[in-house]
Amino acid sequence: MATYYVATDGDDEADGAIGTPWATVGKANTTLAAGDTVYFRAGTHSGFTGSCLDPANTGTSGNVITYSGYEDEVVTFQGGGNSCFAIDLDSESGTIRSYIKVTKLNFTNFNKHMWIRRGSHNEISYCSIVGMYNDAALPEWIGSVMYRNATYNWVHHCTFSDFGSFIDNSDNGVLFEIGNDDVATGDDTHHNIVEDCVFAHGGHHVVSIDGYNNVFRNNYVHNEEWSLWDGTLYGNRGIFSVGKTDSDVYRNLIEGNRIAFGGDTSELDQVGGSGGTIASSYNIIRKNIFDHTPLYGLRFVTYSPGSYTSCKYNYIYNNVVWYAGYIETAKFVANDWRHGFNITETDTYTVGNVFKNNIFFDNRCILGDELSIIEEDGSLPDIQVMVSNHLDNAADPQFVYIAGTPDPDDQDQFNLRLQSGSPCINNGAFLTTITSETGSGTSFVVDDAGYFMDGWGIIDGDTIQLEGQTVTAVITGVDYDTNTITVDTSLSWTQGIGVALPYMGSAPDQGVYEYDSVTPAKLVMLLL
Repeated sequence: MATYYVATDGDDEADGAIGTPWATVGKANTTLAAGDTVYFRAGTHSGFTGSCLDPANTGTSGNVITYSGYEDEVVTFQGGGNSCFAIDLDSESGTIRSYIKVTKLNFTNFNKHMWIRRGSHNEISYCSIVGMYNDAALPEWIGSVMYRNATYNWVHHCTFSDFGSFIDNSDNGVLFEIGNDDVATGDDTHHNIVEDCVFAHGGHHVVSIDGYNNVFRNNYVHNEEWSLWDGTLYGNRGIFSVGKTDSDVYRNLIEGNRIAFGGDTSELDQVGGSGGTIASSYNIIRKNIFDHTPLYGLRFVTYSPGSYTSCKYNYIYNNVVWYAGYIETAKFVANDWRHGFNITETDTYTVGNVFKNNIFFDNRCILGDELSIIEEDGSLPDIQVMVSNHLDNAADPQFVYIAGTPDPDDQDQFNLRLQSGSPCINNGAFLTTITSETGSGTSFVVDDAGYFMDGWGIIDGDTIQLEGQTVTAVITGVDYDTNTITVDTSLSWTQGIGVALPYMGSAPDQGVYEYDSVTPAKLVMLLL
């Protein structure tokens, strides 16, 4: 295990020690072996026409190869050609690169951002990858991707932005993708974590969440008008989830994200402007905020039934959709696309999705404020499940702070916690009920276990709380076929008792945040 250094005034013929550093990342790429670390000193490395960070070897479990900025020094790599590649862990051929860590490095103007193909247990953290060398020469549809058997990778505390283009009346490119929505079979991307990141500005959309058992949480996604074509700025939607087969794309966790500021594509070939589209099944979509999207917050649809994934049995609960649908272009007005959630129902392929405990507020529901969740023909859905949602025609939910001019660059501008007088406090429904006979223990059957996850071996399992009790327990196992939940501590129950995530008061609250009378929301705002 060796430690090396790179500096802009270094020499690749040196030994790479801190006082005699190498000059190039290329020297590091060819030298580093399992367990080695290279630190980059402050400065800018430019002129990359091919791959920048491209290790020749793979790390191993317990012996990670690490590329890192040195302490708090700022290190930047700049692309310089149409084929330039920032973080190249593409292992479609040759050595499969796994157990690689990249941290505290900045990349600008690369035409491919970060690719992890076939690799596992890679970690990308505290990095930024921004912009393209030439948006007219888009070499790939995807800027950053984990796919083709990419597993157990962890991307966190990074910024990805500005990939794609709006040229010749067409929106092009996706900023970041987990899995691949255009692989017929065999992608097998699963158990990856993407968290605490900022994703901004994609052509067709910003983020795709495909594969299965992946976690996308606590991120900020926005796609307001940003790309200039023919004198006009364009943007598009936020997230997307779709695939070719139901066995390749399903059961992902989308939690705690803010998805905001879709852009107008009124003169282009896409609808655009929404929080995103869900066209896959069995996902858990909870505690997200969708705000300032010109169209709906989310659309639920099946594309070409039988040729793409179904959209059924998703669990969409305790989200907030605020200020959606405020756009005046003729295309959007004519198609009634301005409201909270949009569903294109089909008896077989888009059915059984559960909408529970969501708050809709101040959305421009042009078909009526009671229609915050609508079927695409303008009617109320009748083959989905809708329980205890606070719709736009209900009272003000009394969020703590939603004033000020919206600023896409300010992730924490608004506070959608509830004030003490909110009608949403104690107004939510329990997610499911226990169907086991009255008893006690660490395992029981519920009416529907699809609301919960046991961590899938990559994060902590859900913490749950039973109706009328204050004790909580962590889920260690979920059998979705038998609806059996196993927890880490013994609980007592009566048959029919409700099950929820942790709550205060007599029942769960609606929306993202539980009201805490011990730490009032106004105090929480001051602490943020």
